[in-house]
Amino acid sequence: MDHHWLITWTCYGQWLPGDARGFVGNVRDKDGIQVNHDVPGTPFDADFPGLEAYVLQHMKGDPVKLDKKDAGSLICQYQETAQIRKWKLHAASVMFNHTHVIVGVPGDPDPQSILETLKSWATRSLNKHRELPHRNVLHGQRIETKTRRRRCYARWRDLRREKTAQSVASVVRRRVA
Repeated sequence: MDHHWLITWTCYGQWLPGDARGFVGNVRDKDGIQVNHDVPGTPFDADFPGLEAYVLQHMKGDPVKLDKKDAGSLICQYQETAQIRKWKLHAASVMFNHTHVIVGVPGDPDPQSILETLKSWATRSLNKHRELPHRNVLHGQRIETKTRRRRCYARWRDLRREKTAQSVASVVRRRVA
């Protein structure tokens, strides 16, 4: 595989714009000009209670929480997608509110297309066995920069150590060979 990516995204309604933990996305600066703060390594925005309240009020359904059945479905779908695309799925983890995938890809495809492929097939997989409030269930996203395998795995270990107590209770981890 030529490149390896750590791709992370959250479920619908689980990490909203305005959240006190921080968020990336479009906001307006003091002059009212729209600014997009989503470039890796740059500052991000945090704690806009008014924005978070607005987004909560306009959600199309309840926040999505994943369970064991969902996790199994997602892991199987990641494996199938990787096999069909001739990618190498190094690891995948599904928590109650987000998921991580480490994937090796041949060539130099646009990481956004890798993310969109994984997310679209994952959402289809969830739709087969549960009702979802909105078609864009796995919505937040982050793509790590290209890296060698050992750096990618080091980041994976760091992410696993950072899990919150809340996610530990409902976490489903599967190592994909």
